[in-house]
Amino acid sequence: MRGPWVSQSLTLSTVLIYEVKLRTIMQLSEHRCTWCGMFTLALTDIARLRSSPKGLLPLLILAIIVPLILYSTILSSRNSFSLLGTGDGIRGQTEGVRFMRRPETAHVECERVLRDDKEYVKKISKNRTTLVAQNISMTCDNLRRRIIPSGKLRPLNFGVAYARIVYESYEFIEDELRSSYHPQNVFCYSVDRKANANFNKRIKTLAKCFPNVVVTKGILRIR
Repeated sequence: MRGPWVSQSLTLSTVLIYEVKLRTIMQLSEHRCTWCGMFTLALTDIARLRSSPKGLLPLLILAIIVPLILYSTILSSRNSFSLLGTGDGIRGQTEGVRFMRRPETAHVECERVLRDDKEYVKKISKNRTTLVAQNISMTCDNLRRRIIPSGKLRPLNFGVAYARIVYESYEFIEDELRSSYHPQNVFCYSVDRKANANFNKRIKTLAKCFPNVVVTKGILRIR
């Protein structure tokens, strides 16, 4: 006949097996999982409090099912980040994105700036270019043509929500939208009171032409 100490020993062994599985999953995934340890601690406390053999079955079920759920979640996260990070995923995502070169900055060698060529940056900064506001077309057809990539977009495991407070540099905002646009992503803009009427009109037009672009109704005052 098994005594309470036998049941408790078996239960603690189950927790130990469960903890080993968690550690193995974390090592294989190369992720730090801060909340995985919470499961182990909780099960350890339960095992210490429960001395009945009836408490063994739920822990056995948890020891099998929960690691499988964690492993599946980690794999899904890794696949999602592969599309959002660097590598083939992001190259395929931005393959159809095209950026217009401003005539005011046509003389700037962007490669040297990105390579952190300090002498070159110092040279061009002495005659800093002033951008001239362009009278670009704001029809929905032209907006979609400029923003939506021409290539086929890969489906994402999960979309990303972008939120920004804006009041100037509409063309730069449109470039940012173009660089990260995907139908599954959501872009939310809140306009500051410093924005002029033309800027407000352009931002609101974006929301009218794209179902995943949202502009808040209220006007903020940011100091």
